[in-house]
Amino acid sequence: MIVQQIKNNSFTLELIDTGHSNPWVKKAKMKRYLSACLPVFEEFILGKTGLGLKSQGVKEIEMTLTLCGAQKIRSLNKEYRNKDKKTDVLSFPVHEQLREGEDLMLMGMLNLGDVIICKEVAKKQAADFKIDVEGETIHLLVHGFLHVLGFDHEISEAEEKVMQDLENKLLNKISKRLKR
Repeated sequence: MIVQQIKNNSFTLELIDTGHSNPWVKKAKMKRYLSACLPVFEEFILGKTGLGLKSQGVKEIEMTLTLCGAQKIRSLNKEYRNKDKKTDVLSFPVHEQLREGEDLMLMGMLNLGDVIICKEVAKKQAADFKIDVEGETIHLLVHGFLHVLGFDHEISEAEEKVMQDLENKLLNKISKRLKR
């Protein structure tokens, strides 16, 4: 297992790769893609056009991203969602509804929770979509990020549209950062 931190200003991503062979966290391209996400996530959480949580005293943000295998994600999916199958991404938020202005009562630190991505599923989906595995991993991370903030595409079609629109908006911003 490899644990690393990627940091941008006030956003820290703790990155855990449970793989024993070919760890993704050591790949420069993956680090570059992940690093491009952090300022976009930070702005979405703190900025006035996003959640605006800076006004609630948030100064530091942290989130954990775990990259795991199919067996681990299947086990977690079964335990927490009663679904005995592997999936691409799971999210475990610390707060119930950050997007609806939950009273945070913090001392400046906001822990968002955990996002877990299955490397095998991400790799297969990348091949299916004809994109690189880093791009698919970032798409799954953005999806998981929105879930830890309280967005849930499974509640309604309207909510699915809201989440899809936000995913596209965030992915476009990340893509622009990667082209610099």
